[in-house]
Parts: sequence; C-alpha cells; structure tokens
Amino acid sequence: MAGWSDLSVDLKKNVVEKLDLMGRQSLRCTSHADRSIVDDTDFHISRVRLSISKSGYLIVVHTRIDDWLRVEILNRPNGGAIINKSQNSWNPEDVVTKELEEGTPEFWTILLLHNFFDYGTTKIDAVEFEIEGGTDAPKGVIFFFAFSDFQTLETEHLKSRNLKNASKHNKSVKAQKVRQDTKKAPRHEKCVKA
Repeated sequence: MAGWSDLSVDLKKNVVEKLDLMGRQSLRCTSHADRSIVDDTDFHISRVRLSISKSGYLIVVHTRIDDWLRVEILNRPNGGAIINKSQNSWNPEDVVTKELEEGTPEFWTILLLHNFFDYGTTKIDAVEFEIEGGTDAPKGVIFFFAFSDFQTLETEHLKSRNLKNASKHNKSVKAQKVRQDTKKAPRHEKCVKA
C-alpha cells in the first residue's frame, strides 16, 4: 500500500493546500522534506489580530469563516510565560495550556509569529493591532511585522513607515536581533528530530 512518502511533491502540495494552520505546523515538524513542501505551498489567511496588554499578548488567526486559532501568551508569576491555545472553540474546556519557565511573553510571541507566518508564500489580507492604553508596544514584535517575508498590504505600509523613521544602521541591527532571538529559541520537542 502506498504511503505519504510514496506520493509525488505535487500531490503532497495539494494535500497541504487543504490543511489549516495547525495542520501545516504539525506537518512541518515531521521532516525537512515536508517542511520544505509546506513552506513552498501558498497559504491564505484572511485576518491576523495581535493584542498587546500589560498581562501579555493575544494572537488570533482567521483562515476561514469558521476556522480560527487563538493563542494567548501571558506573564507567568515567577517568570516565563503561560500559553493558552484554542482552535475553533470558545469552550474553556477545549483550551490547551502550557507553562514555560524560560523566555518572556514577548520572546514566545515573536517565535510563534515567525513559525506561523514568516514565509514568502503566506498571504495575509489584514493585520490588526490592538495595544492597551499605557502599554509600550514592544519593538521586537513591531519589527517582526516590518521585516518578515509574508505578504499583506497593511504590512507593506508598516514596512515603509518604519523604514522612513529608522536609520539604516538601527534598522539592520534591530532586524538582525529579532531574527537572532527567534533562532536561539529552545526547539519544541516534536521538532528536534526533524
């Protein structure tokens, strides 16, 4: 019987086109070849909302009308972060929670954004920001949107505005720092073998 590894690249891309965001992320962690196929397959996201508050971050990704992902990254009382994830459900019993002792909520937010969207084949219709009054917008998250590879009209506007306001030296140093910080992240156990 033929298995996944026996399929042609074109057939695998047809399957990947039908996967939701988390399905794609899971497939990316299985092998380098599958990661490459996922990264090379177009992915359309209708809306991404990023909310920033004193307690942490909220990422909501809408791929279709009834298909969405909600990830909340909160400050952990003793340092680190608490990540709450739910998909297509508002039921509190369906929320998956993970406590991380290392890293800050900003670090994990940038890492998740990078893993979800930083591919040239990802197309996002709209990126919405919501920043709670009195909260400083973290530069790392803003620079992620300014220098990442996904495509959207709002991001292009953000890129051009940030590039005008930053000197060439500051822009390149900050962009390198954001990318270096995301590369130094501890790998998820499932992805280490890939």
